[in-house]
Amino acid sequence: KVIFFLYSLIGFFSFFLLLRNIYKLSNNASLIGSTIFLFNHYFAFHYLSGHIAWGLYYLVPFFFYVSAKSINDINKTYSLFLIASSGLIFALIMHSGGTRTVIEILIFIYFLTLLHLVNYRNFKIIFHVTLPVLIGLLISSSKIYAGWSFVSLLERDVFPLYFNSFRHF
Repeated sequence: KVIFFLYSLIGFFSFFLLLRNIYKLSNNASLIGSTIFLFNHYFAFHYLSGHIAWGLYYLVPFFFYVSAKSINDINKTYSLFLIASSGLIFALIMHSGGTRTVIEILIFIYFLTLLHLVNYRNFKIIFHVTLPVLIGLLISSSKIYAGWSFVSLLERDVFPLYFNSFRHF
């Protein structure tokens, strides 16, 4: 319960900062958006039913906030530090079980990237988001390779899941 509360708190505040500082929304709109994000039932119910990896979804706004924050910084060293930090955040997501939810996480990340492109027409966001994703995937490649290599050992019988004709249905 404590870990879920901490993930939720990080997700709420990072989504608020993302909406307020990156997308330049008002305080009220940012609070409403972060509240909707916090009470997203799809990831919360998966987490509360025992799928711990789904709680990492709440770290995605923090990852995107750090990545988008690196665009506007004048100091190149600090910008590279922010890119490396967001790469470590993405590696943390992958090492903590995010390999199962990587598709949903990447869809959400690139949806936020698309929104940033529509609002600001600054194509540097693609580089500042893709590079940390690649850094995170490179850091966590051993975990990803181990997880995918063991999948072949878990054969599943899917015979009852399909039918040959309507007569069998």
